[in-house]
Amino acid sequence: MLNDKDQCFNYVRPFPSLEKNTADENKSIVNAIDIYMGQNGIVWVLDIGIINTLEETPKRESEAKILGIDYGDGRIVHRIPLRPLICRTRSRLQYIVVEYDNVNNDKPIIYIGDGGTRSIIVWNVQVNEGYRVKLPYSSTTTCTDFSTEDVFYLVLIENFNSNYIYFTYLSSSDMFKVRTKDLQKKINPKCIIDVGRKPCKMVVLGAAYGSVMYFRIKGLNHLYSWDTKESFLEENMKIVKKSVDCRTITHIDVDNDGVLWKLESNFEDYVVNTVGCYGASIMLSPIVGKSVPPQQNKN
Repeated sequence: MLNDKDQCFNYVRPFPSLEKNTADENKSIVNAIDIYMGQNGIVWVLDIGIINTLEETPKRESEAKILGIDYGDGRIVHRIPLRPLICRTRSRLQYIVVEYDNVNNDKPIIYIGDGGTRSIIVWNVQVNEGYRVKLPYSSTTTCTDFSTEDVFYLVLIENFNSNYIYFTYLSSSDMFKVRTKDLQKKINPKCIIDVGRKPCKMVVLGAAYGSVMYFRIKGLNHLYSWDTKESFLEENMKIVKKSVDCRTITHIDVDNDGVLWKLESNFEDYVVNTVGCYGASIMLSPIVGKSVPPQQNKN
């Protein structure tokens, strides 16, 4: 968490506190692979339970789970075990998104991408049950070098009429989408829509302003956007921010004031041990300073 907002620097502290994280092994965070800030003040954490993931022999410390943490006091208010919904030898959980009912924020639906089994896990928090939706093979046949190590991107796009989960593998040549209503019905494969051919290898970073998807091109650090209300064509993909250093953008999000923020770091150097004596470098900074979709920004 950030403090001293009015100064030119910020101190950070663990969230939740280290004491709370070690008090209960069943609720402690082992490896938070992704998080999602909910509308009702709950931080949803996807914990894969495995450490040393960059080594030849990763170690499983606990079972995969989702934790729902109250943003105000750090209390863990939800603990969702994922073991019944995954394959211990093949599953590869990477991204989590949470959909809220427009009327009642107490009815969130959680979606998790499982790239290793070509599935989307759906969990209904209100009724405390979930299931795994197997995606049709056609959603991966366009991969040029698909393997169990491929990255499976998942992003929630919210529209007035219907919400959609957009998904794609990094090595896939196409982008796909499916209505969340259909996922909640355990899906008919015919409901999956091939949005179109990707103009590049897109590293999907998230969504904001309801319908805008953000991404960068693999190997490059510039930030791009695409409004999903427009056709999936290269001319409709706008550059939002040009990179000025070697940091790589890994996440984007928009705050309650409509300001778009980016999280960038030198993680690509970190994972190959080439960061030098300065170590890890992480920076959080705003991109758009007012409440307008960033494709209107002419930077």
